[in-house]
Amino acid sequence: MAGLFQFSGLVSGLDTKSIVQALLSAERKPIDQLKNRQTTIQTRLDAYSAINAKLATLKSKVFNLTLQSTLAAKSFTTDTPSTTSPIVSGSASASAASGTYQITVSQLATATQVNSGTPIGEPIDAAAALESAGFATDPTSGTFSINGVEISVDVTTDTLNSVIAQINASAANVTAQLVDDGNGNLNRLEITSNVVGQDVVLGAGADTSNFLGVAKLLASSAGETRTSTGNLGQAKAAEVLDDARLATALSAPTGTFTINGVEIDYDSTSDTLNAVISRINSSTAGVTASYDSVADKLLLVSKSTGSTEISVQDVDGNFLEAVGLLDADQTLGQNAEYSIDSINNGATLTSTSNTITDVISGVTINLLRADPATPVTVTIDVDPTKAVSAVKDFISAFNAVLTSITEQTKYDSAAQKAAPLLTDSTIFGILGTLRNKALDSVGGLAGDIQTLADVGITTGQVGSAVGTTNQLVFDEEKFTAALEENPEEVLQLFRGVKGGEGVATRLNHYVTDLTATDGVFATRKSSGDEQLRKLDNQISDMEDRLKDKEERLYARFAALEQTLARLQVQSQQLASQLNRLNSSQS
Repeated sequence: MAGLFQFSGLVSGLDTKSIVQALLSAERKPIDQLKNRQTTIQTRLDAYSAINAKLATLKSKVFNLTLQSTLAAKSFTTDTPSTTSPIVSGSASASAASGTYQITVSQLATATQVNSGTPIGEPIDAAAALESAGFATDPTSGTFSINGVEISVDVTTDTLNSVIAQINASAANVTAQLVDDGNGNLNRLEITSNVVGQDVVLGAGADTSNFLGVAKLLASSAGETRTSTGNLGQAKAAEVLDDARLATALSAPTGTFTINGVEIDYDSTSDTLNAVISRINSSTAGVTASYDSVADKLLLVSKSTGSTEISVQDVDGNFLEAVGLLDADQTLGQNAEYSIDSINNGATLTSTSNTITDVISGVTINLLRADPATPVTVTIDVDPTKAVSAVKDFISAFNAVLTSITEQTKYDSAAQKAAPLLTDSTIFGILGTLRNKALDSVGGLAGDIQTLADVGITTGQVGSAVGTTNQLVFDEEKFTAALEENPEEVLQLFRGVKGGEGVATRLNHYVTDLTATDGVFATRKSSGDEQLRKLDNQISDMEDRLKDKEERLYARFAALEQTLARLQVQSQQLASQLNRLNSSQS
């Protein structure tokens, strides 16, 4: 039936489609009424959703005003000029008592550290070809310049000794030699001018070899003598340990060592020195490891300050011995030393940390710089900034709720159109309750501050024009003065006292109930969604029935057209026969 061909009066001349639609039009009206009902319900749901969204925002803003950390925030300030490096910094919690303290920092806490007693890599091999001599960076063949004189090198055949000989025999008028690196190894290159008062000039734009850079001479200080800024031969931190040129060979391909009791494993055939360092740093050993490429040493620094020793031990293998940490001398950290005039009679206090949290209740002090001759005055006081910002956010959110409710419940007399929730008494009740909970006095308060109006939050000045006092307004100056003069009373106004709710707490409880999963808005949404679902089903059933009827009507008209077509054919045949009969008789 659904695919039935629709005749359009081919024989009868009738406008079949118009006739069928006219017959169905009356029966479609109930469907249209149900769809209009759907639109009305959805409009109301959208209105509820809009108000609920504003209430959800209000909930978060009013909750902030129930927190002591918002209403009783404290500031931590010092008398150190902004143009001077600070000696201390800090913060104060809401529970901290206001007050002034003089703090003197005599010594900062430092961390224990230990580094390799000697360079961990092999010194340069001056007799080997440059490409295999052990430079930290691979040298390249070409030319380099000293005092404008070009010197050629071939990294496959020249040795460091032969290059030194070339320099000394050249017209550069300098003397080159290997010198001690401070650890008894000839591991640095020194070039000295043979002319007193004449600086050694290294390099030129036309140089094609990186030899001077590889020899760590280019960054050396200008003068009559230029010396490598670091060891020429050193460990290769990016190569696997077997190829890292460690001066002390590893005793086994795999092993384990501990730092502060935490085990670290290594494999010399796959791990680089950098990989082991990363493994140490990501562990719970409580130290930071690093490789000093200038001194060619491994360094461990404790993550905590104070004079605690770093414990190191080779368990399997000899890694710590090979990198010079096993028996190295440790530089123990020191404790911080400071004094506070009103604490311990002003006598010296000590701490393993530069962050002090347990001396002045609710106050954190950060020691930044030692300066025994400069006491710092620290002031802990009320900081209204956070509370003012929170009150502004609350008022904005509160007014947004009032505006939303007003918009959804108004009547436009000019357009004679009602908002979707005009007749919803529950919504009007919410509007009134919100205002009452915000503006009513708080029970149990003993001071002069009893209502929001006492701290500068009102619906406008007395005598304001009708219609202008529908929302809250904020007198920031009055609120700030009240907070600074009576911080505890302001706190009680918003939070309440034992046995009674404050403005913020009662509003928070009320709005929380409204926006809960079983609150009025969730219930309205659930009910509305169920109505829409039932209407969908009704409309669908009615549409199906209407479609069936439409197809039956088209089928009947099709049958009519077919019958008329047969009659027309029969009529034509009869007429033809009569014509033949008449012709034969004449």
